[in-house]
Amino acid sequence: MSEIVGVMGGTFNPIHFGHLIAGEEALNSFRLDKVLFIPNFTPPHKIVGSNFAGGNDRFNMLKLAIKSNPKFEASDIELRRGGLSYSIDTVDELLRQNSDRRLVFITGADAVLNNVWSRFDELLGKLEFFVAVSRPGSSFIDLERKIEKFANRDKIISLNVPGVDISSTDIRTRIKEGKSIRYLVPDEVREYICANMLYD
Repeated sequence: MSEIVGVMGGTFNPIHFGHLIAGEEALNSFRLDKVLFIPNFTPPHKIVGSNFAGGNDRFNMLKLAIKSNPKFEASDIELRRGGLSYSIDTVDELLRQNSDRRLVFITGADAVLNNVWSRFDELLGKLEFFVAVSRPGSSFIDLERKIEKFANRDKIISLNVPGVDISSTDIRTRIKEGKSIRYLVPDEVREYICANMLYD
């Protein structure tokens, strides 16, 4: 029987509890076999500034954050590929590695509202379905309306998760201002950031 794998990409700069909660909610809600967290090399839809941790650091923090969950895995597929990280290329590569895999893409509602993907219809056609996770500050009603406009809307499922208002941007700002990030990221991630003087 083929495994159903959740694919959760992002900068993870740094990974925080909001990411982990979204992954866990999707895992349980859709009975996924596992969730694959994939940090990108260069996001095509974001401007990367000086406060962007290197790929190795982001990958190391990700591995620390998920190590206690046997159904969470980290992949460096986009870091190894380099260049701009397009989801369609990553999905194609994952399916080439294992054609029996059934992939479920997990992303934030804000990304769906802004439709940040290249060749979105083609991407959607390769997936079992697409999960749009609600986030504080993103309207669930607006998300539902946006989904209705997509041609393959029956393959896009909205998922309401507990409202944890945490963002990587805020975490980086707090670090720069000398404020605590305890309880926003796992302790191991916080310690890694301090030890490697990231985001100062």
